[in-house]
Order: sequence, then C-alpha cells, then structure tokens
Amino acid sequence: MRPFTCDPETELTGQTVLSLIKNINYQNIQAIIEKHGLTDIDPNAWYPLQDVLNVLKEISDATNSTFNFVSIGMAAAQLAYIPPEMENYTLEQILRQYGKIYQMRHRNGDFGSVVVEKPSENHLKIIMDTPYPDDIMYGVMYGYARRFLPPGTRTVVQYDDTQPRMAEGGDYTVVHVRWE
Repeated sequence: MRPFTCDPETELTGQTVLSLIKNINYQNIQAIIEKHGLTDIDPNAWYPLQDVLNVLKEISDATNSTFNFVSIGMAAAQLAYIPPEMENYTLEQILRQYGKIYQMRHRNGDFGSVVVEKPSENHLKIIMDTPYPDDIMYGVMYGYARRFLPPGTRTVVQYDDTQPRMAEGGDYTVVHVRWE
C-alpha cells in the first residue's frame, strides 16, 4: 500500500480525524486543514480517508513534516477510543491488540494492516502496511507507549534499519518499541 492513497470508499472515524486538530503542532498545519475543510470534526461520524490523506500529503510537502506527523500520531494514540475493558491493559497487551484497534478505526475498502510480533521480553516489532506516512505511525506507537507504560519508564521507539521503510520505497515499515 502506498502512502497517501486508498480505496475511495474507505472511511476513518471522526475520533481519529480529531488528531489533525488536537495535536501540539496544530498551529503549523492549521491553514492546510482549513483549506481541506476538516476543522469541524464530529468524533462519532465517519470521514473519507482519502480526504485525510490529501491533507497529510500536503503536510508532507511542507517544512517540519516529520514533527507534524509524529505529533498527529501521538494525538491519535491519546485520543483513541479504547474499550473500557482494555483501559488498564499494559503496553504489550494494547499493542498486541493494535491490529484490531486499527481495523476498528476504519471501514470499507482496503486500508492496510498492522501486525505485531514479540521478538523478546519488553520488545515489540510492529509491521505496518498502511496508507499513512511512516512518521504518523511512529507517533502512534510512541503515543501508546506514553499512554500505557508507567510514568518514568525508559522507552525507545525506532525504525528498523535493516530494511527500507515505505517512505524509502519498501513494501512495509517496521517500528520497534522497547521499554525497561
């Protein structure tokens, strides 16, 4: 799946779209979001994913796109609806469910996939084939680490350097999340 494109029928939850306007770098991207008419978001509605991807594509062409994307991803993790029975999960438990969470945020068409593996204790490998920029998904993983690890836990989130990311022409992107 290539970044910034999806099935025309694919939709995204408004709760997730809110991350465009409820992130710490919103002022940097506000004009782009307003241009695309995504400022009045109903968290209970569904929005065409391609509309969101068009915003993200335009952000990618601007300066500071990495910081903007990571902040959007972190906001998506913080704003994500988590079923009440999962609110007290550990980071490992929540990320092992992330493929399902990702599926719940989308409907209709092909919107990619996220697979989580556990190479070792306190280390998860997230394999992502999504239409989103790599840095958004990186921010999502970092945001979940902040949300579900105890305060003060040492955390490292990094791209896998043994294979090209999607942004570099790879077939998928791999992020490692480690904590101690």
